[in-house]
Amino acid sequence: MNKTFLVVGISGVGKSTLCHAINVKFSVVEHIVASRLIKGSKNFNEAQQLLVNRINKLIKASKKRVFLIDGHLLIGENKVSISVLKKLKLDGIVYLLDSPDAIRTRRLKDETRERVIETAQDIEISMLKELEYSKLVSKKLSIPLSTLNLSKPNVMEEFIGLIKVEK
Repeated sequence: MNKTFLVVGISGVGKSTLCHAINVKFSVVEHIVASRLIKGSKNFNEAQQLLVNRINKLIKASKKRVFLIDGHLLIGENKVSISVLKKLKLDGIVYLLDSPDAIRTRRLKDETRERVIETAQDIEISMLKELEYSKLVSKKLSIPLSTLNLSKPNVMEEFIGLIKVEK
């Protein structure tokens, strides 16, 4: 039986790094980077529908058993709708957080994309908004929301336990 988790957190928190590490460690895990599936889309609502269709197609065609969708629930002031998220048939949401200073440092070192330079306070506000919407989505979809603090030790083991993945 497949399990699908949405891994969220603000840009630069470490979603891709953590999901990639799990993907490498476990052959049954598929890491899906949401933004890659909708690159070039201009209209937010159309992009969300396209994303759901592409993710569901990937899952259906895959022989993997655990799917980690690396993405965001908030993109600027836009919220991914509950109705769109319902179509993903999620088993849970994993919200990642770290200290605003660590995220700011990570963003400044990342030369793979351009980002607006935000203060630690702006980053903290963005994290709170993403967390609050994650709580609402979790409640509306009746799925668990787990929070992982990347600044704590043993995050990988905790994440593996949350998604209940085995080799």
